[in-house]
Formats: sequence, C-alpha cells, structure tokens
Amino acid sequence: MMNEKSLVQSRTIWGAVIGLLAALAPSLGFTVDPGSLTAIADQLVALAGAALAIYGRIKAERPIRLSRGE
Repeated sequence: MMNEKSLVQSRTIWGAVIGLLAALAPSLGFTVDPGSLTAIADQLVALAGAALAIYGRIKAERPIRLSRGE
C-alpha cells in the first residue's frame, strides 16, 4: 500500500507505548514521591509546549506574516 508507515512513525503507537509504560512503572519498582510530582508535571507541560510548537511549525503550510500589508 502506498500510504503505509512504520510503527515508529505512528503517533498512536507512541501514545499507547507511553501510556503502557506509565501504567506498568509502579509494578516495575519505579515510584515518584508526591513532592517530586509537581516538578515532573511542570517539566512535562514545558516539554509538551515545546514539542507542540515544533510540530506546528513543521506541519505549517504557510509562512508567518507579522504585518497586515502585502
């Protein structure tokens, strides 16, 4: 098929893998104390924001224009 992509190119697969790892982490001995949870959440939000900005710029179809004039 022409539109096929590999597993590593699938955002759905990556999301599922990350969710699975998060669910399995406690049973594998990885724990996070409540004091560190806020710092981890802050870092994840910052990382998600940066990733979204990069993704948006890569997928953009038109350049950004700062002024209304042509």
